[in-house]
Amino acid sequence: MKTMEMSVVIARPIEVVFEAISDARGQPRWDPGLLEGRHEPDGPIRVGTRVFERRRMFGMVSENSGEIIALDAPRSYTRRGSGGPMTLTGTITCTDVPEGTHVSWQWVLDVKGPLKLAEGWIAGMLRRSAEPTLHHLKRLLEAS
Repeated sequence: MKTMEMSVVIARPIEVVFEAISDARGQPRWDPGLLEGRHEPDGPIRVGTRVFERRRMFGMVSENSGEIIALDAPRSYTRRGSGGPMTLTGTITCTDVPEGTHVSWQWVLDVKGPLKLAEGWIAGMLRRSAEPTLHHLKRLLEAS
């Protein structure tokens, strides 16, 4: 298992930041690799909400799904996605700070089978693609 973390402070209220991060339908505005995001049922997320993504990554288009497994709006949520030999569990935590909202993003990647040998490489690639995405969200929200 590999754990990855990153964080940023966004000069916006916690409710605004949490809504932007947790709504898969609006995520393509700030996540350049995401072509489409949706969740079922439609509306605000809750534990059990299924999240579907169509994403361009490493030159390919893939479809992923996950489920919200923990929620404490507007403070945090955890989503677990799995496909084939990989499980990726991500937790986003928002905390009020004097400058706005501190966003902490943590993933735990668990790879099984022969791909386990590439787990470190996969984790590095995920981190390198996610880091600019989080900073793009910051720029977008602070500009609005």
